[in-house]
Amino acid sequence: MNREGKEKRQHSRGTLQVSARCRLKNRQRKCYMTNVSNSGCLLYCYSTAAIRAGEKLEVTFRLNKAAEEIQVSGTVIRAMPFNRGAKDINHALGIRFTDLTEKQKKAIINFIYQYLADMRQNKGSHVAGK
Repeated sequence: MNREGKEKRQHSRGTLQVSARCRLKNRQRKCYMTNVSNSGCLLYCYSTAAIRAGEKLEVTFRLNKAAEEIQVSGTVIRAMPFNRGAKDINHALGIRFTDLTEKQKKAIINFIYQYLADMRQNKGSHVAGK
């Protein structure tokens, strides 16, 4: 959110926790993603070297039970130290995707719409006591 309390994101994000891989500084790293949109994602990973905004990387992930992985290039727009007791994770990275294909965009949009529909349905079930 910005200073006025308004969201700066251009696209809706779907919340998830999915394993991913990223190639950064010529090294493959295991990581996980906690949200995704057509414009980017939030990625948690481990690196012994500092990661800075502006660095380029490749991210590979699979949404839900999709047959195909999504592999996309991106730019680190925000890098924050992450130290919450996870020995294998020490960076939280805001990533902006730079080369999504139309097929990949559609897969992400479908994932987000399904996620939001599931959330509405679960909320309604909970309220109705189902």
